[in-house]
This record gives sequence, C-alpha cells and structure tokens, in this order.
Amino acid sequence: MKILDKIIKYFFNRKIKVRNFKEVKCSDTGYYNAAIYTKLPFMKKYCVWSTYTKNINEAYDKIDKAYMNSFFVKDVITLNSYIDRLWLYLKDEWLNVIDIIGDGDVIKKSKGVFKKPVKKWYWGFGINKRVFKPVSNDCINPILYINNWSVSWKPKYDYICFEDNAQMWVCLFKHFWFGYKIVSPMKEDFEDSYWEQMIWYVNYCDCDLKKAEETYFGKWNKKYLIK
Repeated sequence: MKILDKIIKYFFNRKIKVRNFKEVKCSDTGYYNAAIYTKLPFMKKYCVWSTYTKNINEAYDKIDKAYMNSFFVKDVITLNSYIDRLWLYLKDEWLNVIDIIGDGDVIKKSKGVFKKPVKKWYWGFGINKRVFKPVSNDCINPILYINNWSVSWKPKYDYICFEDNAQMWVCLFKHFWFGYKIVSPMKEDFEDSYWEQMIWYVNYCDCDLKKAEETYFGKWNKKYLIK
C-alpha cells in the first residue's frame, strides 16, 4: 500500500503547464480593452483580469503591471488542482445544457396556453459561423464545446423585438457539430410574432392572458393559443 500511496502522490503532484496570455484590443467605442486570459488543456480560455482605457500606452502599462503583480498568474498548477477545475468546468457546461433542454422560463410558463414550439435539428462539419458567431475559434474546446442560449429579445420604445430562438449546439473536435433550434409550430407564419406574443404574456403581463390581449402593442393573434 505504501508503494501505491507514493505512486498516487507522485502522479497527483505533477505539474500542469498553464498558458497565460495578454491581449489589447480597440473596442467599437474607441476605448482599448486590456485583458489577461488563461488557458488549461481541454478547457476554454477565460478572462482573469481586464480594464478599459482611452490610451493604448496606458493599456499596455496596466496589463504588464497586472500580469507581473497579480496572484492569479501562475505558470503551473498541480494535476490534482487541474482535475478539480476541469470537473467544475464540465459540470457547468452540462448544467447549461440541462437548463436549455428545460426550455427556459418563457417556454415553460406559456405551456398550456400557447401552442408548443418544436425542435428543429441541424448537423454539419467545420466551424459553422451561425452556430459559433458569439465566440472566437480560440474559445472552442478542442474535444467538446457546447453553446446554448434561451429565447432572446430586446425592449424597443413601447414594444418588444424578438431577437433569437432558444437553441443548443454541440461541437466535437472542432469539426463535427449538431444541435437544434426551438421554433414556432406555425410553419406558414413569420417567426417573430409568435415569440413576441409569448414573451409579452410571460414577462410583461405576469401570465395574465386577458391583460396580455388588452395591452399587446400589435395585433393579438389567437391562432397561437391552445383552443
């Protein structure tokens, strides 16, 4: 047993190289975003420090000081610590999947009132720009990457504007991807109006159907409802 203990101790105290890197980019607002990222094997890169400044020289000066003085910048971590971080990372990824599979609040709360939306499946090869638009290639895990979000919209003056469907995408080895979008069951209709009525009913009228019909900013379409 002592020999086994020594083997385990040696294995779990081995060092894993941490890839830390600095990045300074000019944003759309004209400010410079200085950020420090860290990257571990089989995990997405994540930002550990960032700041905005109008002066590019100041941005480089701040990032250099932060890189040298911060406690979080380390060249190596133990294998044991890496396994803990990897487990938390994978757990978060799968919890996100479970949350989106649960359809999110808008779809959940409209059940029994609105006709149920349907899942439309897709698959393909290569990095699909539509699926991975919110992230850069560096952020995609080389083994397994999951990208998902719920129904999204934005308020606009005295009405709301539907932005995007709830969806989930899985990418394996940065080449094969598959996933689905949750879409309106009304095939002949424009997608936006179905979701805008549902969002209005759930988020702006507290699931009060009468109030939603009376206050809706457009023409209330009863064919989206379960009769």
